[in-house]
Amino acid sequence: MEPKEYNISHNDKSINVRELRPSTDYIAYLYGTYKGSRTSAVSIVASTAEEPDLSRLVVSNITSDRFFLSWRTREKPFDNFIVEVRESALPSQAMGRALPGDVRSTVMAGLKASTSYNIKLYASTGGQNTHPLFAVASTEDLPQLGPIAASSASPHNLSLSWSTVSGHFDGFVIRVSDSEQQSDPLEFRLPGEIRNITVSNLMDATGYDIELYGISHGRHTPSVLTHAVTGTMYFTHIFNSHHS
Repeated sequence: MEPKEYNISHNDKSINVRELRPSTDYIAYLYGTYKGSRTSAVSIVASTAEEPDLSRLVVSNITSDRFFLSWRTREKPFDNFIVEVRESALPSQAMGRALPGDVRSTVMAGLKASTSYNIKLYASTGGQNTHPLFAVASTEDLPQLGPIAASSASPHNLSLSWSTVSGHFDGFVIRVSDSEQQSDPLEFRLPGEIRNITVSNLMDATGYDIELYGISHGRHTPSVLTHAVTGTMYFTHIFNSHHS
């Protein structure tokens, strides 16, 4: 690899050199600069450690009931991997899973929302276990919608607004259908930051059933429902009188 050079503040007395190769000998030179000139260098030889059997346990794609685990290994065969997941508050209760030796990731599902978990991963080869990797992750809050409110500002419109109680929402879906089924239902798909919408071109003096549900990490949340009636259209007749 090409030599690397680091410029260090005169206030610093140490540095961490990262992204080196495992099991490799390195020589480091240190010199100072004074009034534009270099001082004499001092040097040291050091060797990086052997790459561990397992490394880089990463927890990602965390939702309210699952998360994704991935890890790296050395180029050697493994019989299987063992994943243990425990609630941080209940460490005596573990959920375990044995995985084939050729996989490097898994999804842990069926977890509790708003809960911290301790994660342990190790591999087994010929009856011998590797040193384990550890991680801690917390599931998201359960996505929960608040109530939806509807009001009619005109005979042909309904204004809808709603709130969220907890959790992450990718988006929302609203379905509006008249109670007598005189017309086809309307469906609106909205981004996750929206909290209100005006539905137009409705029939006057008509009752409508409204359903709202959220989409969180690609899955539907439970629905909330409401009912609203559009205003009545009034007609004004003007009569002209002729006087002789």
